[in-house]
Amino acid sequence: MRKEFGLTLSEFLRDLGRLSADFQLDDDGRRLCLPWPPGEVEICFGEARPRRLGALCLPLLPVEFRFHNLNADERAGFLRRFERAFQRGGG
Repeated sequence: MRKEFGLTLSEFLRDLGRLSADFQLDDDGRRLCLPWPPGEVEICFGEARPRRLGALCLPLLPVEFRFHNLNADERAGFLRRFERAFQRGGG
């Protein structure tokens, strides 16, 4: 599953810490594994690039999620928790 985030890598990792602090970024900073019993979630980062909207420049971080040893319900549970950790409030 692929998504794009309007975040820098450091902002993504900060927000991921709300979900779990039990992850390790690999040496090249392009991949991490997050234990999610009974399996794990592998998160791979694409090349960050700017998104330009007129004079405004925002970060764009492509992210791919790979699920290992998780059934459909377990994946859905992870995604619910993940989205809650990354939710931005307003109003």
